[in-house]
Amino acid sequence: MVLRSVKFYTCLFIALFLGTCTTSPQYNPLALTKGPNEGSDQLVGNPQGTVDRKNNDVKNLGASLALTPSFRFDPLLSSTVEGEKRIYKEDPLSLVQRMLLEGAIKLVGRKAPVLIKGKRFAADCSGTVRAIYYYAGIDLAMDFYRYEGSGTYRVFKALNSRGLLTVDKYARVGDIIFWDNSYDANSDGKMNDDLTHMAMVTAVYTDGSVDYIHFHYLKGNIIERMNLFLPDVYRKLINGKERLINSPMRAKADMSSSHGDWLSSQLFRCYGQAYLLEN
Repeated sequence: MVLRSVKFYTCLFIALFLGTCTTSPQYNPLALTKGPNEGSDQLVGNPQGTVDRKNNDVKNLGASLALTPSFRFDPLLSSTVEGEKRIYKEDPLSLVQRMLLEGAIKLVGRKAPVLIKGKRFAADCSGTVRAIYYYAGIDLAMDFYRYEGSGTYRVFKALNSRGLLTVDKYARVGDIIFWDNSYDANSDGKMNDDLTHMAMVTAVYTDGSVDYIHFHYLKGNIIERMNLFLPDVYRKLINGKERLINSPMRAKADMSSSHGDWLSSQLFRCYGQAYLLEN
């Protein structure tokens, strides 16, 4: 028990590595224009630097779940405010959301496949998210037999069939994040790869930022950052200190010469509200 507690708090305080979202009227992120990507759910990213949780006034997943930042956009209050100021209110977590956070905490820092309640999950992005959800009692693979392709693609299709995808910028804890073009899945040198990566939101802040847990192909399961309201900003000087705004998602060396998107916010596709599933 002592060793388990030490390991738990070590994971919570280790240095976490780094590495308005708009779409054109012709682009529907909830619809696929191409077939599913074949191959593994690989993240080819090159995060630089670290997230300084203390200086960024960021709580990690929380020394306790009660400390996990969870806020929800309040459109009613925000509509009475001049300009673009957004008003958030505290968003109490449901039992399922708390279980998801508990599962995420257990996986931070893990690089190898994990065993959850007797079921083995691969060491990749869909394996990580599926393991967390399975810990909370939700099997994201329950409809996998209906679809072909990567784990990310099949989770996306399953949620889409149940109306649980959204392009709303305002996330909630437990939301699954889907990205396109995190790497060149079909090796054609172009930014035309649908649904190449996924993660899960672990915290939501009043500036619209979210923390998310995902599987990094070198570092294993880590926590990183995204802000869809500042999609083209990597770092920003705030009160004299440089703060991380959006974590890298794609290696610069892997970018197409005609397309410079590489941040988590730039490659974002949509959120999936899988915690609303009933197994």
